[in-house]
Amino acid sequence: MNDQMEIIKSNLQTASKRRQKYVESHQLSAYRLATQEELELPLAVDIYSGSAVLQIYDEYFDQAGIDEVKKALNADFGINEFFEKRRYRLKEAPEAGGNLKEPAVEKVIDENGHKFLVNLNNYLDTGLFLDHRETRGMVQKMVAEKVAGGNNDVQVLNLFAYTGSFSVYAATGGAGMTHTVDLSKTYCEWARRNLELNGCAEERNWVYRMDTWEFYRYAARKGLSFDLIIIDPPTFSRNKESNFSVQRDQEKLIDGAASLLRTGGKILFSNNCLNFELEAGLEQRYLIKNIQNETIPMDFWIDTLHTEWMQSQNQIHNCFILEKRP
Repeated sequence: MNDQMEIIKSNLQTASKRRQKYVESHQLSAYRLATQEELELPLAVDIYSGSAVLQIYDEYFDQAGIDEVKKALNADFGINEFFEKRRYRLKEAPEAGGNLKEPAVEKVIDENGHKFLVNLNNYLDTGLFLDHRETRGMVQKMVAEKVAGGNNDVQVLNLFAYTGSFSVYAATGGAGMTHTVDLSKTYCEWARRNLELNGCAEERNWVYRMDTWEFYRYAARKGLSFDLIIIDPPTFSRNKESNFSVQRDQEKLIDGAASLLRTGGKILFSNNCLNFELEAGLEQRYLIKNIQNETIPMDFWIDTLHTEWMQSQNQIHNCFILEKRP
């Protein structure tokens, strides 16, 4: 065994031991086994029920190094199914981490007593953002606290909802209704499957195929209002009619949500935009709490920064709670 292989095996074993209690206590079958910093490589390893997803961050990290990580995972963890996700930007995005022409490799994973469908090969992302596990738990707790406080009709809105994981946590926390909004037909159907997996009744968990601006207008016409609104948009997006930038459009996004808040309602606003800054004018209208450090799961913690290229990857996500000022 060469020195590099010994280092990889040792780093994987150390990382696994660090997480053992956390993984067991949260009933996780999907988690980050090792970060780039722990491996000392431009690669992170995620586990999904016995399969490994390799998140590769450097275009110039050679295949021989990737194959050594696979060999170490096979030797020490018995893993023999691997998926490579190339997180650096490529001109041909489909090659970055998925192939829609291949049959889907789907699994149902466990997290905090919930179940989620993941697709390991067709897309760059698997259908569940592991770094928002604590945020999802926070949503469930916020809903449960409102129910315990006497609100028996907690209304939750989940915008840019992707596959609906926040909605699942809100529903199981006791929400009277969840409203899940995404423009993608694929993700709306995926969200319905996740809700069904967790026994969330369809009549109390509505899914809307709309963009966010369209839903704001729809909700205003219907007189809908919400106790909790979750906004977790992409950094950028485009459709046939417009394009979206979370940095540029944040005030329009937050003000639109705030117009639908009930008294005492809150907005949970998150994004993974590097160097994101809240617009200063928002502080005049909202009480804002930065909860980023509370929402990074233990398996994503970064204790030390070893190299300059790792520093550029240190951003996990931004996360805030906003309330209207009195």
